[in-house]
Amino acid sequence: MKEKLLNYTIMIMGFTALFQLAISQVHIKTITKIFSPEIGFYLFLFMIFGLVTLFNLTSIKKSRNDILFAFISVLLVFVGVVYSRILLNNYHIHESITYNDIYFSLYMIIISMVIYGVGTITILVIKNRLKKT
Repeated sequence: MKEKLLNYTIMIMGFTALFQLAISQVHIKTITKIFSPEIGFYLFLFMIFGLVTLFNLTSIKKSRNDILFAFISVLLVFVGVVYSRILLNNYHIHESITYNDIYFSLYMIIISMVIYGVGTITILVIKNRLKKT
């Protein structure tokens, strides 16, 4: 049962990384309306850290470097929070930015952050329990 949950979590996190890459055009369309020049950098970091997480997931069962996996996941969530804050700040400051301009990108980033965060915790806990048995 633990092995199945581990596999499902890995699949969901991997799908999330690929999905974020697939909908990157939606994020790019959103950031072109934002007045903050650094938002593109944080979006790029979010995508890169998502892909690094995807590559880490391919060998997570055999890997002994759980600290690196956790560190990348923490960075991923942190960058997502910064990206979300920039989006919301620009929405509140500039009247030309409407909620319809940012909502899809914002929700997709938040959902991805939750999946990455919960998935990382789940993987680390299950992996440690499987080592003990």
